[in-house]
Amino acid sequence: MQNIALFDGYVAAILARLFESFPVKLGLDAREISGDMAVDDFGNVVGADGRPSRRFAIALATVEWLGEAGYI
Repeated sequence: MQNIALFDGYVAAILARLFESFPVKLGLDAREISGDMAVDDFGNVVGADGRPSRRFAIALATVEWLGEAGYI
């Protein structure tokens, strides 16, 4: 899946979670958003294949971008 498609899906998931919890503040976890929860021996989030998770990196960047852009 291309980065923009993942970004679009993560934005929708993040905004839906925030909408459901409004007006109560909600912490966002990029691992939960990406679906990759495993961590290797060095603390890096990894995918099912044991390699660094690209989906996690995009989810984290999405949360950061939404915050920096003033959306969240």
